Amino acid sequence: MRKKTVRELLLLSLLAVLATYFGVSLCYQRVTYPEQSYGMFENIARDGWLVDGSLILPPYLAARGNRMHVDFHDWRPAGLEAAHLRVYLCGDLIDDFRVDEAHTRTFFLTGECEPRVIRFEVVNPFVASDSDQRQLGIQIKEVRIDSRLGYPILEFTPYWNVFLCIFSITILWYFFWFPGRWRQSACLVPVLGFFLVQSAIYMRLFKIYPVWVFFFSLLVGLILTRLFSDQFNPRAKPEFKYHWPLIGVIILGAAYLRFYGLSFGLPNNFHPDEVPKVYAIMRMVQNENLNPKYFLHPSLLLYLSYFCNSLIHWFGFLEGSFRETAFLAGRIVSATAGTLSVFLIYLIASRLFNRRVGLISGALLAVFPLHITCSRYLKEDALLLFFILASIFALIKAVQEDRKDLLLFSGLLAGFSASVKYSGILTVGIVACAPWLRSRSWLPDKTFLFWTVAAGALAPMAFIIGTPYSVISFEQFAAGFNYEKEHMARGHTIAIDAWSQYWTYHLERSIFPAMTKIPTFLALIGVGILLRRRRIEDLFLIGLIFLYYLPAEYVKAKPAPQPERYIYPCLPFLAVAGAVTLNFFLSSKKHYIKWIGTAVLVIALIQPMHRSVTLASEITDDTRERMARWMKENLPKGSKVYIDLRSYNSHLLEDDFDITYSRSSQVHRDLTRDELLRQGQDYLLLSSLWWDRYFSQPRSDAPVQKVIREVFRTIPIEKEITSQYGTYGFHNPTITLFSLSVESLEELDQELMLQSEGKLEFTSNELETSFYGFREKIDY
Repeated sequence: MRKKTVRELLLLSLLAVLATYFGVSLCYQRVTYPEQSYGMFENIARDGWLVDGSLILPPYLAARGNRMHVDFHDWRPAGLEAAHLRVYLCGDLIDDFRVDEAHTRTFFLTGECEPRVIRFEVVNPFVASDSDQRQLGIQIKEVRIDSRLGYPILEFTPYWNVFLCIFSITILWYFFWFPGRWRQSACLVPVLGFFLVQSAIYMRLFKIYPVWVFFFSLLVGLILTRLFSDQFNPRAKPEFKYHWPLIGVIILGAAYLRFYGLSFGLPNNFHPDEVPKVYAIMRMVQNENLNPKYFLHPSLLLYLSYFCNSLIHWFGFLEGSFRETAFLAGRIVSATAGTLSVFLIYLIASRLFNRRVGLISGALLAVFPLHITCSRYLKEDALLLFFILASIFALIKAVQEDRKDLLLFSGLLAGFSASVKYSGILTVGIVACAPWLRSRSWLPDKTFLFWTVAAGALAPMAFIIGTPYSVISFEQFAAGFNYEKEHMARGHTIAIDAWSQYWTYHLERSIFPAMTKIPTFLALIGVGILLRRRRIEDLFLIGLIFLYYLPAEYVKAKPAPQPERYIYPCLPFLAVAGAVTLNFFLSSKKHYIKWIGTAVLVIALIQPMHRSVTLASEITDDTRERMARWMKENLPKGSKVYIDLRSYNSHLLEDDFDITYSRSSQVHRDLTRDELLRQGQDYLLLSSLWWDRYFSQPRSDAPVQKVIREVFRTIPIEKEITSQYGTYGFHNPTITLFSLSVESLEELDQELMLQSEGKLEFTSNELETSFYGFREKIDY
């Protein structure tokens, strides 16, 4: 290695170290106010008053070198002596003082506990008034944390993780341009990394890791294509004599996975979004017309479900009323559309690349957990994707075979996709690519321009065919459409904007669980390969991925549970990108690389298949059904049970218990021990489909988090039922039954008292949450 290269690498390493240290230090919450504590204060109200047992919990600090400066007000009611405080650090007394004038107190934060626990004991508290019975000590103005270096000194792990991210991207960037003259531009990576890290305020460093994953994988794909282009033949078109039997097996497997357990939860319903669809279908039946009087979504799914249900009753396939079978009929439409989508992506990938890429793409999509899960619901996602893929296939066949009639048909299919879900209108933009796909250059094929405009003009016609009452009952349609548009803009339970998550919210929380890790990495590497090759087909596929990914990031509505359904249309195109990566290795001229590619292919199929099969193994006996059976067998009949949300919890209890369902918009307001006892409730039943959103989603409501923590801390658990393979979609939430009996409450109170006296290290309740993609235990 040349000396110049060594010097440049040392300089890049130094820049990465500096970017890491200053970036992480600046993103730490150095100044904290009572009204904006972001979880660092416990039992300190927004007005800043300390009470006995108030906590300050600064995380990630090194064992030595840090200081905490606390600014106090000195005001107390006239006639009272100065506030007397004792301060404990990690359980050890470190200070005993009186606040006799406005001043700042400094504490040295030595210790090993994580987070650093600073507890205040108020020796001489007072009660402010009859309406405020808190035992008050003194008010805090602000808390500052620093060291002699001017910044907090953190433990090694955050620095190391961030350094690895910045340094690895820097080195890949440097060698990607090697031996070009622009490799010194790698210096920009630490600079940009610094600005990225320091903007992750309050140590939300987990937000930068998906960014690193994306760029790292992208650069790997770029480097593979550059360095090994002479060893691979990515444009090879291998012939498969038995490709039709292979795709047949793949489609049969896809159908089995999607139709298995299709009747889950019925005759009850565990997916709240299915109920409005069935109501709309029944309105059409009762009114004897096709006006669903429901326009939060277009009408084509409703019509197809209505038609399918009519066939079921015509041929006598199922017993039950029209309403009872409507749920299953709609699910059959989705499962059929999901299965056919596997065949369509095989056809698309085969035409854009080759049959091997097509077969791998179809096999991957067939086993993706999210694609299977959403193909079981009476929801728009599976049918939307089917029409998107059908439109794209007609488009590609039209430009490759000079079939302008198929281009018009592609425009019709694009309109039908919009008549399934309003976001399907993006498909018209895909049809508009026809002249460039035909010319395979930046200059469009002029003969296709007119036909492309004509195809785009047919899309509104298809939309009206699929949703005719958008014209006939325009006012109803406009009201529903505007409501949904505003919903996307303002957010759902929690509004999450794209920039706050660096446009990678769905990469971390949706795509990785939707595809599993190995296929996701292969897909991202494939994007790099496609970007480097820059064929028109490659750029077209990249455009399809981002066309459906970026709008999902942009809208603020990312409602839990199952926010991942918004990136559902990306899945087949990511599957193709992953197949391109595998084909890159399988096309190698060296046999050992082909064997490596084959092994990776097997792993890439087994990982999502295992996840999908294990999830499917539990859907026929949902945790809500298991809890309902346990309660019927073990609880006194007629017991009063308070339930969070009916749609997320057990539905089978009305005949055996006195049920109170919470007010859906104010669930947390009744979830206090005193309020539940005042109502005379015997039990409380909570579902993780409701409470987990306040711990797994960013920008969550801290007061609601506190209410939920208090429930788990102060009310004993009678029974908890979880699934072996976890919650996914609307399946198998954790269902927790709390007992409000006098004996259970007294036993827990005694346990809490022993804990406060230091005689007990833990209590019985643990709140388990999925916090930003990782499992975390919050112990009390």
